[in-house]
Amino acid sequence: MPMKPRLLTIGYEGLTPDELISITKDLRAILMDVRSRPAGRVKRGFSRSDLHSALGDSYQWHGLTLGGLGQTIKREGLEAININLRNSNVLLMCMEEEPCDCHRHFSICRVHYPSALHIFQGDLYTARACAKSEDEGGSPVSIAGSLADLTAKIKLSTE
Repeated sequence: MPMKPRLLTIGYEGLTPDELISITKDLRAILMDVRSRPAGRVKRGFSRSDLHSALGDSYQWHGLTLGGLGQTIKREGLEAININLRNSNVLLMCMEEEPCDCHRHFSICRVHYPSALHIFQGDLYTARACAKSEDEGGSPVSIAGSLADLTAKIKLSTE
């Protein structure tokens, strides 16, 4: 039986383009790019055009409605997440590796999707883990499992 679609987030700061593409495909996810400026100047291979070329329809840019840099999260962006979640896992992507330091947690998940999982250094963290790290300072402390375990479950549920 297929698993219910999940909302996850990831920062590409510590990844190669091939690793991000592989994670997206393994999760059978739509990669929703929530960077305000998706030019990929900081790291080659992560520009909007590079990711669209690699992932096709599994890549969407939503920087105008879900972007950081002090922008307001707009209803249209949240609706896009909800529409994609009807049929697919959704992977919100920004540059910042640490989810607790990124707008994808503070402005999107913590407020609108508290059950989202953050991918950080190969493990999955809950929004509660980020809240705890905010109180204590530092990285997330509560693990919700490993990325490898989740991708294995997804593979089994679609066979």
